[in-house]
Amino acid sequence: MTGPSIRRYLSGTVAVLAFFCMGARHDNWVEVRSPNFIVISNASEKQARQTALQFEEIRQVFRQSLKIAGSHPSPLITVIAAKDEGTMKELLPEDYVKGHARHAGYFVGGMNIYFAVVELDAGAENYETFYHEYYHSLTVPYFPNLPLWVAEGLAEFYGHTQIEGKSVGMGQADSNLLAELQREPLIPLNVLFKIDRSSPYYNENQKTSIFYAESWALTHYLMLGDRSSHRAAFGSYLNALDQGKSQDEAAAESFGDLKKLQSNLENYLRSAAFYYMKMPFTADIRDSDLKAEPISDAEAEAYEGGFEALRQRPQDAKNLLDQALAADPKLPQAYEFAAISDFIAGDHAAALAAVSKAVDLDPDNSLTRYLRAELVTMTNGFTAAPEQVEDDLRKSIALDPNFAAPYGLLAVYMSAHDENLPQALSFAQKAVSFEPANATYQLALAQVLAHMDKFDDARMAALRAQAWARHPQEKTEATEFLAYLREASQYQSGAVRPASEPAASSATFGATTDAQGTVAPGPAVADGQVSSVVCKGNEMRLTLVLTSGQSVLLHSADYTKIRYLAGANSSLGDIEPCSELKGRAAKISYSVSPGKAFAGEIQAIVVGK
Repeated sequence: MTGPSIRRYLSGTVAVLAFFCMGARHDNWVEVRSPNFIVISNASEKQARQTALQFEEIRQVFRQSLKIAGSHPSPLITVIAAKDEGTMKELLPEDYVKGHARHAGYFVGGMNIYFAVVELDAGAENYETFYHEYYHSLTVPYFPNLPLWVAEGLAEFYGHTQIEGKSVGMGQADSNLLAELQREPLIPLNVLFKIDRSSPYYNENQKTSIFYAESWALTHYLMLGDRSSHRAAFGSYLNALDQGKSQDEAAAESFGDLKKLQSNLENYLRSAAFYYMKMPFTADIRDSDLKAEPISDAEAEAYEGGFEALRQRPQDAKNLLDQALAADPKLPQAYEFAAISDFIAGDHAAALAAVSKAVDLDPDNSLTRYLRAELVTMTNGFTAAPEQVEDDLRKSIALDPNFAAPYGLLAVYMSAHDENLPQALSFAQKAVSFEPANATYQLALAQVLAHMDKFDDARMAALRAQAWARHPQEKTEATEFLAYLREASQYQSGAVRPASEPAASSATFGATTDAQGTVAPGPAVADGQVSSVVCKGNEMRLTLVLTSGQSVLLHSADYTKIRYLAGANSSLGDIEPCSELKGRAAKISYSVSPGKAFAGEIQAIVVGK
């Protein structure tokens, strides 16, 4: 999403979010549900209803204006509508420490869950923050390669949307942005075009403001400047990038001389004549479409406990969730947030116990069904996971067909079991269709394709996962899977023989063959150096390079059940196989698995230096 701007100080995206406020026990809170929003407020029910209607209207405007938003489902968003600054201070007390920047608004999301915080008496600025981030939530999943200046420039452009009666205006100039452009020199366009999330212009507070302001200014110029005469060039630039051309190539083809474009932009800013788009608008949501009800203290504490957990305050979270459960021992939300808190803290056993209780109390919650399946596979691995995993994931999909995560996890589960691979492929493709830029879903697609022996297609998906990874772990997993694919495709084609097959310069390593010379099931031994280890839960894939130079792909459904022994002149101790086997000499006993993409199932490993 975004970093701080001249009036925006936002947190980063996280996997799962929920939060509430510390003032809940001292106010009467109301929940208003509309078709696409949940508004929770300690203001009046009337104000909460107005907030829900306003957000439904902006959703309608964006879906009508943005083709990609109108053709895909949009997420359900929970909005905490704080009645005043006092409530905001209770929500985010650290913002009110001297010298600390204050949030003008808050928007975070992940796993198909989005939350926003707005202060109702603070004016339109909070809604601009929401609109900016809401634009991202509708577009980022579908445009993974969009340059950062374009993504943020368009978000600022659409963030300044105003609905007035039966008309809507977009792209109105912001006085704060204009003031920043007057204070600071423009970033050279050849630099602006290449700024990414690692750039100091995006991450350092003193440079971030001019980055946002100039991104907005250039976008505004290309969209509306000179009577919108540059919009075609802007479209050409984006199309060139989509076709794989570099920033320099796309800019040169579409804009020509960047120094001239920069000069035109400076003239545009000096003219101070900024047009904006205005069009008729009729809302299709009515107050009668809303449902309102009060929220109990226990529910408020549960939401607040989730918020504290996500702010890395596990003890505060536990205290609040314990209080909520003491008041209402059958509150599924409290168990759900306890599971999220434990999950973030890395206590998967406690998280699994809590989420299982949440499912028992509310079996029709798509998220908790998915989270239980995720935790079970993390604990047991995919091949050893019980059938409950598949049941939970299919139920999660049935409850929320627009939730991408269970499709991806179910695809990997089914492929690990070699179960109905065509359907597994359709599930992986469904997850990718919801969030094409999600590296996890791209890697899930790669895994299914690999099980179907479609190694070229699997490689393309894994390359996308590697390119679009937003976290180091995602990039590592994609890189290791690409290495696995190279060896698996060579194994399939016969370019590299498994240890269980005879080689020109080596023995058969104890494997047996039938009368036709085909490798038959049975024990085998391979001796060499471990070149790669990939673990998912308790499942492990290991590549062993033999002294002959051949590679052997081996598998374990549960690496904790492998016998690990110390070889001559080596010590073993408590070895962590997933991280400590790579690069070491090893003699591996395994049972041959004919017809699989790997040579066999590991039984024991004698570990050398």
